[in-house]
Amino acid sequence: MVFNRFQLQIIAYLIGICISFTTALYLIISIGNIPAVFIAILCIVIGAFLFRHLYLFIAKTNQKLQRFIESIKYADYVLKFSSDDNLDKNFKGLNDSFNSILEAFRKERASKEENLQYLKTILQQVNTGLMVVHDDGSIALINDSAKKIMNLRKIQHINQLKSIDERLYKILNSFSTNTNYLLDFQDNTQLIIRSNSLKIKSKIVQIFTFQNIYSELQQKEIESWQNLITILRHEIMNSITPISSLNSTLLFILNQDLEMEDSRYIMPEESVEDLKEGLSIIENRTNGLIKFINSYRDYSDLPKPNFKQINLKEMIRQTYQLLHPEVTKAGIEFHYTIQEQEVHIKGDLHLLEMVLINLVKNAIQANEDNTASRIEITGGEDEKGIPFMAVMDNGKGIVPEAIDKIFMPFFTTKKVGTGIGLSLSKQIIQLHHGTLAVKSEEGKQTIFTIKFLSK
Repeated sequence: MVFNRFQLQIIAYLIGICISFTTALYLIISIGNIPAVFIAILCIVIGAFLFRHLYLFIAKTNQKLQRFIESIKYADYVLKFSSDDNLDKNFKGLNDSFNSILEAFRKERASKEENLQYLKTILQQVNTGLMVVHDDGSIALINDSAKKIMNLRKIQHINQLKSIDERLYKILNSFSTNTNYLLDFQDNTQLIIRSNSLKIKSKIVQIFTFQNIYSELQQKEIESWQNLITILRHEIMNSITPISSLNSTLLFILNQDLEMEDSRYIMPEESVEDLKEGLSIIENRTNGLIKFINSYRDYSDLPKPNFKQINLKEMIRQTYQLLHPEVTKAGIEFHYTIQEQEVHIKGDLHLLEMVLINLVKNAIQANEDNTASRIEITGGEDEKGIPFMAVMDNGKGIVPEAIDKIFMPFFTTKKVGTGIGLSLSKQIIQLHHGTLAVKSEEGKQTIFTIKFLSK
């Protein structure tokens, strides 16, 4: 409506100017007498007045438009266009329209600020730590819980975490989406760290969440001990019960068939054979129970690592040479690939070799029925500079239902075995401040990857 009036006003000014100058020209050229000249001069004055008024009208409109656009550009919505202009009444409508638009912007910004403040208040109240990081490592947002967990007052860049905990810095700097890390951070603080990425205005931001699950882990530890006791009780009872029953049977045979004759004990040959068979069964069950107890002792009595500087390339090469005869004897193609640059880590060479050997032996067993079997050890640094080792095989893989259970003590999918190899390996890697993860496609391949978060 205001724009239509503006157009009509411009057209009216232009028509008035044209009529004034055309009339003046006609009077001077066609008539030429003094009254006509005098009237022509009057028309020229009117035309000049209308031209000046048109110029001021357009200039005033442009000025208001420029102020309005700049107020939007710089989000200066407090600007007001006053309606005290005496040049033309149409400016009152223009001022009112501009003021209405700015008022709508003011309300929208106030609503967004209110929502933002609401969200910030919620984020500050939740117990889960939250941190938003830009691609360049600068911190966009961090709540009080995250500051409390990491013992921070102020942080502007992720590099500041180096002086607090280098492992935490490396984890955040090398985090991949949809990955969880468990970190023993400080006394009574065990962090589970999760990450997600989000694209905002063509920029990628990383959202990290930190949760102290110390109390939950304590509860899980109690449950784990209870489950372990149940397993121990079940295994022991499975051995003790038949031994006790068989022992009663053997005592019955002795009492019934053993006789004294001429100061000698005699017994029927059939009963003797029964005694031999029974004692052999007792021996086998006892040995099985001893083997089970020893496997538990191996798991629970793991020595503390003796940390020394280790050449990752050399450790993989030595392990390959050690296992090469056994793997090739099983008819499996065996390779190792190491990056050219030297990579050093701090760790216990004996324990880490034990983990690597266990992973390769598991790969051998996974390839028992594979005619084109292949095992490969790789090592070096990933794209984030994190040292790693990986064991890949193209065997039968792991069923999805077992993926989450293979690191549990005494869990096994094999016909023979104690079920502590992988759980023991994971325990060793955790003692080295690292991670042991598995990816498997059933019937295609399995990859166990070890990453060392501290060199």
